[in-house]
Amino acid sequence: GGSGLKLLRVAQPPNRLGPDPPRSHSTTQAMAMVAGDAFVLDEGLEEALGAAEQKREIAAATGDERSRALAMVKAAEALALMGRTDEAWGYASEAMAICSEMKFEEGRAAAMDAMTKVHLKQGRDAEELEEALDSGMDTLKLCRKISFKKGEAVALMTLSAVYSAMGKAPQALKHGKEALAAFAELGEQASMAAAYEALMNAYLAKGDTAHAAKQAQKAYSIREALGSKSKMGQSMHTIATVEIKGGDYKKASEALTKSKALFAEASDYKGEAMVLETLMGLYLQAGMFFEAVKVGQERISIFHDAGDMYSEGYALVKLGEVMLENEDHEKASTLAQAALGIFAGISNMEGLQAAKTLLDGAKHAASVEEIGLAMAKASDYMHIPATLVVDPGLNKRMNDAYVSSMRG
Repeated sequence: GGSGLKLLRVAQPPNRLGPDPPRSHSTTQAMAMVAGDAFVLDEGLEEALGAAEQKREIAAATGDERSRALAMVKAAEALALMGRTDEAWGYASEAMAICSEMKFEEGRAAAMDAMTKVHLKQGRDAEELEEALDSGMDTLKLCRKISFKKGEAVALMTLSAVYSAMGKAPQALKHGKEALAAFAELGEQASMAAAYEALMNAYLAKGDTAHAAKQAQKAYSIREALGSKSKMGQSMHTIATVEIKGGDYKKASEALTKSKALFAEASDYKGEAMVLETLMGLYLQAGMFFEAVKVGQERISIFHDAGDMYSEGYALVKLGEVMLENEDHEKASTLAQAALGIFAGISNMEGLQAAKTLLDGAKHAASVEEIGLAMAKASDYMHIPATLVVDPGLNKRMNDAYVSSMRG
């Protein structure tokens, strides 16, 4: 009988009464979360989600309901920012229920912030954004009422994002500046970098790319001081996207080059691939097809070398779509088939669908072209004016072929 009793005692949740218990090095206490840890501000989303899931499992195993709820909030914040809004809402609601039952107000405030982020992410229309605004205001009120400083700073930043999405730049700037000041007061450097990016978005909402770029630079300076190469790469990529919006392609490409080098130093292949995707878009915008294709091929190799088959499949589809738009049906079809093979190998249905759509598109475009060419040749003998035959929407390659067949 005695040994069973001892086990029971170990499994009890850590005592939360009175002053802070002495810092023991047991996993339980080290893993206990405080409400301020539940927000996702300046972390990689994948990492934040992974860490939150791990903490949730440990908290569930040790019976620490508070930490379990906070871990769910953190997961919800990451999922919302990733656009996985249904999962995010599920986690946030469950956390909210636990915190309400325990009368744990800081936890409730954190869960409300996650819910605001879900509304914001889903904010396709004015109504959803209004809901985000109401939810954000309620969060801010609660944080102020219970003097939850970190929560207040986060709520201000979330509201800034909501106002930016609504196109209300003055309010977005006001809340962003208050958030920045609040994080500065808390001495939270990484969060200040995130607040500068919220201000950047507020300036973009009013179409002021020059000021937006300055905010993005400030965020970069903080991350440079903090020293994570991957974060610096991310920040430099953000600067590039602002410069692109402002039409300064020289500055943009310089920033992209720096960003790619930083990601390479950090061995962050996803970051490198993200830079290449942006670069590919720039080349296509400029009509530099050949360069875009080279970049697209480099992206495929990066995923291939990293053994990331899922991303490699989508990179093949993306390059295939570029080929199709530029009327290279054969290459588009080859890339689609390669992607089909990969997605079949990892049995990913969405990927298979994307590859199949590309393949069908390539086949259709090729057959339209063949019919057009056949008719163009026939019109020679039938004396039909070529303009009637060659549909103006048909691609330029067909016209070229028609011209050369006439010469022939």
